[in-house]
Amino acid sequence: MNKEIKQRFCQQLGNERVRFEEPMCDHTTFRIGGPAEVFVMPESYEQIAWVIRQCRQEAIPYFILGNGSNLLVSDKGYDGVIIHLFKNMSAMRIEGNKVYVQAGALLSKVAVQAGRK
Repeated sequence: MNKEIKQRFCQQLGNERVRFEEPMCDHTTFRIGGPAEVFVMPESYEQIAWVIRQCRQEAIPYFILGNGSNLLVSDKGYDGVIIHLFKNMSAMRIEGNKVYVQAGALLSKVAVQAGRK
């Protein structure tokens, strides 16, 4: 991936939300995996959509990552963009008998909260 595209990610998401050569072993429950070429942590649906559009336009592979449970990543890493939703997209709310959950929410927390209602 060229430098210009990487700079676009930083400009759109902010430097603190973009990492390069991020070790995937830090983001999987099995603690294995080499570096992701680009690792982004979007804060909104709009940012997620923007990242995906960029990847599709530039033919860059991407993977949407939640908590990293039951995920095996090669020690060679991932040549593309990892879109990490876990921490920034984990809100949930319960309204009556409906549970609304963002993609990064932990299933265990969702189950506990739903079980209390």
